[in-house]
Amino acid sequence: MGKYDMPAALDYISSNTNQSKIFYVGHSQGTKMAFATLSLRPEYNRKVKLFSALGPIGFFSEMQGFGQAGYTILNEAMATMTNLNAPEMFSYNRQIFQPDLLATYHELAPIICSNPLFAYGLCQNILFGFFGFNTRQFNNSMFPFLVSWYPDNASSKCIMHFIQEANSLEFARFDYGWDANEEIYGSITPPSLNLTEITAPVALYWSANDYLASTRDVANLADLLPNVVYNFQIEDDDFNHFDYISGIDAKSLVYDEVIRFMELHR
Repeated sequence: MGKYDMPAALDYISSNTNQSKIFYVGHSQGTKMAFATLSLRPEYNRKVKLFSALGPIGFFSEMQGFGQAGYTILNEAMATMTNLNAPEMFSYNRQIFQPDLLATYHELAPIICSNPLFAYGLCQNILFGFFGFNTRQFNNSMFPFLVSWYPDNASSKCIMHFIQEANSLEFARFDYGWDANEEIYGSITPPSLNLTEITAPVALYWSANDYLASTRDVANLADLLPNVVYNFQIEDDDFNHFDYISGIDAKSLVYDEVIRFMELHR
């Protein structure tokens, strides 16, 4: 995604808007993709007027909650399948969820999560367990709609890459194994991304209660990026990783500030 997909998207936007520089706003994996693109393809830095990174993801040294538990389970499963010589269970071109199972979930989840018996106890706490607890920002009316499409499918390779980085504590390229790494990268281990190649101006927006983008990991990013022009902590100590999407006060706490700062870079 960082090497091919995002460069293609940037090229498409530039060619169809006749703009040589564009604003890029990313959240979560959308920030990770941009960090990868701008370090692997540094020529794209000149196309980005300002990169606004919301809940920026680069490292996973302090992942919390269900995400940490899920990582542990999947990590053990991957190790077991490797030992059993059954790597096809985690084939790179597989989807995480079976499409029919996911479709059933998207039909049932809105019904369950709109029922008062389940909305607060089950649905809300599952969400909080992954992203951080924050009842003040939880949007009850929007949540049934959100779970009608979220989560959606993704490639198993993407999840495997997240697990690898949580293991290594590095922001590195995909680990294909010693032999394939040697052929692809010229070394038995995947190279770390050189964040100093990111010369485009970067604005970081982060929160203290983010289970996926911890304050320590964001601080590490800020130290490594050479052109951080804005480092903004959201003024809600309980704001979590999902609140960027559906938080009741996301507009006033985050997006008004994002737009204000973008206006300064027109």
